[in-house]
Amino acid sequence: MKGLVVQGHYDILFEVTIATIEPLFKLLIMPEHRKSVGPIVIYMLSQTQSNPVAFHKIIPHVTSVVKYLYKEKSESSLSYLQEIVNVCVNLMEHFSEYSNMYIGLKKELEPYLPASNYKQTVSGRSWLDGNSSLTPIYASSGKVGLNNLGNTCYMNSVLQALFMTKPFRNEILLYDKDMTPLLSKLQTLFALLQHSKRYSMSPNDILNLARPPGFLPGHQHDSSEFLGYLLDVLHEQEKTAACSNDSKTGMVRAGKFFQARKPFHFGL
Repeated sequence: MKGLVVQGHYDILFEVTIATIEPLFKLLIMPEHRKSVGPIVIYMLSQTQSNPVAFHKIIPHVTSVVKYLYKEKSESSLSYLQEIVNVCVNLMEHFSEYSNMYIGLKKELEPYLPASNYKQTVSGRSWLDGNSSLTPIYASSGKVGLNNLGNTCYMNSVLQALFMTKPFRNEILLYDKDMTPLLSKLQTLFALLQHSKRYSMSPNDILNLARPPGFLPGHQHDSSEFLGYLLDVLHEQEKTAACSNDSKTGMVRAGKFFQARKPFHFGL
């Protein structure tokens, strides 16, 4: 990763971080992986302070990982417990505009004090502050496109429209509760659409998770049908996650985001 920094490939570093930070963070509970994964996780978090998406991806898992590390009480686990506390406290202060989102995390971390030098855990420069050596950096429009996967304009147009709907985009990017498969991939896609320096990227993960029954590969299909099915899948996955966690939080159809938040109507 540091080699990519030297070469100025900041866009690649950010994309890799968004795509991998969550599964890598959860591996910290496994002693056999901690030695190799731990430094990468801490390094990623320390370098992405220009945007909270990477940090917000790990928030749902911080409590369980911290408790596991504390329970293990090995030299390695306690060392990474301290590093996690340091970087989380630092990033919560850094992204103070999201303080309401951090109320639960702050409470969970109260028993663990950050080190006196915890502010040094976040680098003064973010990968997003650098200029990538990749050329060209952006398309002339300044927007990132979606690759056509074979007559998938019906999907790409819906995804771009949802991304350009600012309230919806912000809800997806800042969501940090019961992450479901489709929501996780949609969050990653939106983060990359917002910050990537590529001309375009593939929405293949979304297609695999939200292809409606009867939508044959390579055929043209209806955008409104895809939108309806996409929202249905998000809704059903969210309900399943909410039930399994005995939670009242849920995503609903008919153009609303989450029941715990103020409804937003698409006007569909």
